[in-house]
Amino acid sequence: MKKLRQFLLMSLLLLTLTGFSLLNSPPALAKSLVLIGGGLQDVLEPKDSAALVHTQAIYQKMIELAGGDRGAKIGIITAASKNYEDNGEYYLKAFKKLGAADAQVIPIDIDHISDNKNPEVVKQVKTMTGFFFGGGDQSLYIKTFLNKDNTDSPVLRAIRQSYENGAAIFGISAGTVIQAGGNYFKPVEIGGEKSEIKLPMITDGTSYEAFRVLDKEDRDKDLCVQKKWDDLWNKNYCHGDELSYYLNGGFGFFNYGLLDSHLAERGRQGRIVRLAWEEYIDDAYAPDENTALVVTDVDTPEVEMSVVGERGVNIFDLSSASKNTGACRRQANSDYEKICGVKYTYLTQDDKYNPLTKTVTIANWKSPLTGSENHERAKSPSFDVFSSPDNCVHPAKCSNRSRRENPRELLDMANDLFDSRSPSTYGETYEDDPIVKVTLTKDQSSGSTGYYGSSNHEDFYSFKNLLLDFYVEK
Repeated sequence: MKKLRQFLLMSLLLLTLTGFSLLNSPPALAKSLVLIGGGLQDVLEPKDSAALVHTQAIYQKMIELAGGDRGAKIGIITAASKNYEDNGEYYLKAFKKLGAADAQVIPIDIDHISDNKNPEVVKQVKTMTGFFFGGGDQSLYIKTFLNKDNTDSPVLRAIRQSYENGAAIFGISAGTVIQAGGNYFKPVEIGGEKSEIKLPMITDGTSYEAFRVLDKEDRDKDLCVQKKWDDLWNKNYCHGDELSYYLNGGFGFFNYGLLDSHLAERGRQGRIVRLAWEEYIDDAYAPDENTALVVTDVDTPEVEMSVVGERGVNIFDLSSASKNTGACRRQANSDYEKICGVKYTYLTQDDKYNPLTKTVTIANWKSPLTGSENHERAKSPSFDVFSSPDNCVHPAKCSNRSRRENPRELLDMANDLFDSRSPSTYGETYEDDPIVKVTLTKDQSSGSTGYYGSSNHEDFYSFKNLLLDFYVEK
């Protein structure tokens, strides 16, 4: 009887300890991403306290997903930057200051490419619980972490294995864009047949040039498709501001659609939609500056996207887009590319999104604007809809980080439209050879809805399923 009692007590203790461990540890194979649009505040010498709060929240989310203040060991990777040493040192100090148990620079950069197969670096990588990819030029990540045949270097292979085992992946700007790649998460119908397609990686270009392309076989302009590894390093391969992309894509940790960064600030809505259309991709995502797209339970039926930060995440759904709907019907004889019926969703703090079902969940502290609009009509149409870098009439206004007269113009138009009773509005490009036009339409059958809420004395606007038409008007 005494032995039986001891056995039961030991069993109960074991179950208690096991249960405690399970409740306080993340699932061993849970995969997470934090994808930042750029523009984080300086946490070592802070200046803007209002925006700084959001930057700190993003760092804390990364640390949490990497194991918390007692377990997070962050590998810092700044190979996309020409100032990789200074950037690496900065992020190392930033993560430690904000609570990471450890942070180490992974010593691979444009001047030390051979270290991507160094056994000591591979060993270092295996001790990390999270990996932070800094900004710069995403093409440099291809050069420093992938082989010429687009296969993984030993270090990237080790990072990938760590990710599969539960380590988290983080990126900012170029470090966000590089994460897209591999096979698109769903087959695509091309020519009546279902096909597996790879996700490409944007490398450069503006929204205006993306729609300046002529839509005909003998076009004298085209998108710049970088098909081979060497194409990325040929300075004469692509020209000016034309939309360019690497067909083989990036690292492939994110396969739910295209990725871009600095989106609203630099008016990149047009370029990401144009590339998605070109490559038969229905989904595109892009966080704004000082904002993170957080993806948890990646590659599972429970995958969820959420927003942390000052601004928002832009989501484009091209599943119903066409050349024969909306304003595109009036441009039947146009020689230029046109795309209409794109659903545009913009999510802000605490909103959630399911990429498998395209379900939007707005934070419960936000309310629909329908019936509570503050304006009868939308403001006057814009004549700088893509926030042109060439428009700097007032130099004082162009001192902002994006160096544009009207940063966030298209997004501001969308928010203004939802706060009015107008059914639609439009904007035109600052460039005029030709003028590219974007029409924004609230469509009841598509579920177009705007939302507003206030949190900690800050205003947040979200919306879903706003219809966008992109075209050159005859």
